[in-house]
Amino acid sequence: MKKSLYAVMGQMILSLSNYAVFVLLARLLPRDAFIGFSTAVGLNMLAYAVAEGGISYVAPRELADRANLRTGSMAGAFVAISLVLYMASLTGGYLLWNAFSSDSLEIQWVMANTLYFAPTLFIPSWVTCWAMGRLGITALITMRAAMVIAIFLLPSALTLGMIGLAFLAFVGWLLAWLNREERVVSWPDGAAIRVAGRRLREVFAAKTMSYAVYCLLPLVVGALRGSAAASSYVTGERIKALYSTLFQPLIQTVYLWQFQSTGNVIHKRLFIWMLNIGNLAVFGGVLVGIHAGLLPLLGDRFAEVADITYYVAAAGFSVATASLLYLHIFPSGDYAVFHRASIVQMVTFVLLFTGMAFYSGLSPASVLCSGEILFFFAVIGQSLIRRGRSTTIRFSNS
Repeated sequence: MKKSLYAVMGQMILSLSNYAVFVLLARLLPRDAFIGFSTAVGLNMLAYAVAEGGISYVAPRELADRANLRTGSMAGAFVAISLVLYMASLTGGYLLWNAFSSDSLEIQWVMANTLYFAPTLFIPSWVTCWAMGRLGITALITMRAAMVIAIFLLPSALTLGMIGLAFLAFVGWLLAWLNREERVVSWPDGAAIRVAGRRLREVFAAKTMSYAVYCLLPLVVGALRGSAAASSYVTGERIKALYSTLFQPLIQTVYLWQFQSTGNVIHKRLFIWMLNIGNLAVFGGVLVGIHAGLLPLLGDRFAEVADITYYVAAAGFSVATASLLYLHIFPSGDYAVFHRASIVQMVTFVLLFTGMAFYSGLSPASVLCSGEILFFFAVIGQSLIRRGRSTTIRFSNS
């Protein structure tokens, strides 16, 4: 449990430091420079969504048998696949964005963001949860704090790229430290890559369809309404992501713990109810804070975001869906529920994307919110139907 908690803490530190960098650059950069930075963040959102590809759903189950000497190679295979997907989608997204948008992406910000984000692909929670300790988490906190301070002192694309390179060197040390007692992650062989690829195919199509389309929204907004509108959308989406990050440590810790512990009885149903009650409380608190005029504390860029309520609502539904998926659907291996719900969300996004091209009153925030709401109801609807069927079968057998 402790190692899982440290690993999830590490992911939260990465996320929170990313938000800190975003907020600092939103406050410190000139408007044109911030548009260049934030649109590059939007491109990385797309690349990261494709790179993850559902790996976090299947890797913990595959790596749960620590007696298997091939777990290190399997972990390396999942990481290698993630990196290849990241670079391919980053390159493809860059070319598409510049081909269809009236405002091209600024190459210096794209390169800086790539150097900044790419090293985190080496240390996802499903790698670090097997060996992360106090020294590792302390070193990670220190390193990320130093990176945020560097951005505060010298906000520029060059600084972002340089601290990304420094973090890459740190990640190399961290992985070596994690491997000190057992081979947590190692260079993958061909057999491990083939096995990882087969496991990933179970969820990759659904995950990538859903999240890639989701993360295409900055590109679509940029193509239809310009980089300034895309920048505003990315800023609003960062508020949504920050909201979701408040709950991810709890969800991810329990999720990973299930694959590391065989004798624990986890009252998942009670936990899901408590989590969603907390979600409702945070949702209400955020809305009260926004209407009380607290949003400008983050900076003028955040205060200028239109339809902020839609982003908050999207975050609330996203957290509710995550609690169902990670604590009920994925541990059972019932990926078909996620697959069908992803198709519903993808169709919703595609239809509303098309609507944006013909109706200026359809805002990007409302598109995002609609997709999250329908995704939630698609998951919960299938869960209720399956529960009804299982109850009917038990009644018939009795």
